[in-house]
Amino acid sequence: MRAQVPQDMLTAIHRRLLTKDKTAWDDLTEVLLEPLVGELSTYYRRVDEHVIRDAVIDALLDECAKPTGYDANRGVPLDRFLAAAARRNVRDLLRSEYRKKQRERQVAQEKKEVDVALDPAAANILKEVQEDQERKVQNLLTLVNDPRDRKILLLRMQGVRNTVEFARILGIEDHPLKQQRREVMRRKDRLRCLAQRHGFRSLLTL
Repeated sequence: MRAQVPQDMLTAIHRRLLTKDKTAWDDLTEVLLEPLVGELSTYYRRVDEHVIRDAVIDALLDECAKPTGYDANRGVPLDRFLAAAARRNVRDLLRSEYRKKQRERQVAQEKKEVDVALDPAAANILKEVQEDQERKVQNLLTLVNDPRDRKILLLRMQGVRNTVEFARILGIEDHPLKQQRREVMRRKDRLRCLAQRHGFRSLLTL
């Protein structure tokens, strides 16, 4: 199903993006995030929704970061331009995931894992990487004022996906499951956008 969004609204938002209007990002995601996720979910029925949402958010972030990349004079509506970008992102994410799994299989087959216990140099490198990661986590958390959002970020960075865990943090575990999922997804999307806009994309892998 194709996303249906008034073109005059999108044109107005795009103009605001060109003038660096900071509130335009919120309006763009408000009118296009869910419609495009729904459209691509229909197109890619076998692809995990997390992948699709990541692809759409990346397309919207790219539009906000570089609105001059879209030329209205070419006759392509903004929502179609972003839908095409999101589809490319889906394909790129799937290819990246495939290559990652291939590398993991190759490493497992060749048994080239480093035995950290027998390699002090490797242990030091891993320690430095871990310390750098911890600094990035702390820097990201300083951008978040709501204690609930901090807890959600920490769970996400631990790879937690269970909606119930996030719903419990928000105090909505007694609400209908559909409502829980909608509210949790909204929070996670907003926090992921925050992380990406401040250069912390690698911390959120969901």
